[in-house]
Amino acid sequence: MSELPQDWTLPILGKLWNAYGEKQFTNEDAQKKASDDNLNQALSMLHRRGWITIKRASKDARKSIYSLKKPDETFMTILDEQAKSGRKE
Repeated sequence: MSELPQDWTLPILGKLWNAYGEKQFTNEDAQKKASDDNLNQALSMLHRRGWITIKRASKDARKSIYSLKKPDETFMTILDEQAKSGRKE
């Protein structure tokens, strides 16, 4: 299920999208482009809301590899889910 990102995550999402688009990146990469005290919380929130996918690095399972989903596709998914559930937000 996808949801709109919370307002405080939008600047981080924007910086990451401008830097990486749909390319994969690590937490260390994200720190370089979107240095923020709440970066880890933002990544977790964006993942829970369906804007980021996370997989484990093959060489080191302790590390995560992030990928952003296309904003237009994610937004359309949100609209479709709301239409199916009959909600108006």
